[in-house]
Amino acid sequence: MAVHLVRKSHTPAVVPPCPPATPTQAPAVSTVAKPKRNRAHGGARPLPTKDIDLSEPDTIVRVGHMLTYLSVSSGEFYKRKEQGMYPEQDGYDGRPFWCGATVRKLLASLKDKKG
Repeated sequence: MAVHLVRKSHTPAVVPPCPPATPTQAPAVSTVAKPKRNRAHGGARPLPTKDIDLSEPDTIVRVGHMLTYLSVSSGEFYKRKEQGMYPEQDGYDGRPFWCGATVRKLLASLKDKKG
């Protein structure tokens, strides 16, 4: 890396005054409305479930874990929940959650329906 040394003169440099401000044109505004994205539920992502023990009484399962257990997308999960196919959340601490016992019952009932 090269270093350049600049010697400053002892006489003050004359700085020209700023040019007067000129009015500028406002940017063109598009009159075409953009389609609104339907992301009512935030689009949760599947989360790993290997460290979750559903037999523990204080296990908390989040939406992402439910997506993994049920093998569904976020939109499909919320649609089925609204239809009553999945149980309502057991609590809400800023994010919805289910207790391990609730998830165990759900998985057992789904297994009985398939098998």
